[in-house]
Amino acid sequence: MRWQRLVATLIVFDLLGGCMYMRHNLDRGAGGRYTNYPTSIEAEYERRRIRRKHALIAAPIEILAGVALAALAIYAPAEPSDAETVTGTLEDAGKEILARMLLVAIGAGVAASGVGDGVLGLADPLLHSPIVRDGRLVSADEIDTLPPLRQPRLGFHVTNVVSTDGVGADAGFGLAHWVTPTVRLRPAVTLEALLPWRTADRRYLISGELLLERTIGGRTGAGLYPRRAIGIYAGGGWAANEDGPDAVAWRAGASLTLRPGWSYRLGTTWLRGDRRPSVDLSIRGELRVD
Repeated sequence: MRWQRLVATLIVFDLLGGCMYMRHNLDRGAGGRYTNYPTSIEAEYERRRIRRKHALIAAPIEILAGVALAALAIYAPAEPSDAETVTGTLEDAGKEILARMLLVAIGAGVAASGVGDGVLGLADPLLHSPIVRDGRLVSADEIDTLPPLRQPRLGFHVTNVVSTDGVGADAGFGLAHWVTPTVRLRPAVTLEALLPWRTADRRYLISGELLLERTIGGRTGAGLYPRRAIGIYAGGGWAANEDGPDAVAWRAGASLTLRPGWSYRLGTTWLRGDRRPSVDLSIRGELRVD
């Protein structure tokens, strides 16, 4: 099978897949109202029990499938080019590299969904239901207008990264905490893999960051997430380079959320010893779980 056909098939698979834990979220219809809001406390606890069960079943399958896809992209032998000219050969080589990069991103996304399912499924009994307050079920009409829960909420995120250093993806966990009804803090730990433009080697970065967000459009997801928000983030970590020495890394930037769960980030990463920092443009998806 040609790489292009394989990548197209896997993109469809990836779009149809996703975190099983999220499939039992409270959903909004076209009119902005929740369509599957529980009618009793018992129904809410049953929703959470079924979600936990499905997530724990799906987690190992997603992890194995994602790791297999990424390994295929990295270690599969290259296809010989049928081109008869140097230009054609270079064009085929470029398509091969692009296809492998896409496969790595897809595989990382599937595996990350599996890790998220496993962690969230195991942690679910510790997460208080946001729609049950003081022993009563909050109505769907008021849940997004009430002051949010003050307890930190475990969350999972994945990011696609394009920078002046290369392209990559990351995944990690965070604890979101509403300081006020409009300000949210989210410390997080992230593991990033980057394919540099200038070499065939890889760079791995483990980092911690603190994100400060201010809502500019209210909250959603049972009052747990901003509809739209602006924010800033900063942090640091440790970078392991295959083609060079390991180094301390620092990063900072700004984020813009235009729809719930998705933020656009413009920032910079500087590794100690580099002459100049990189410029990073990324799209981060935060798994919204209620």
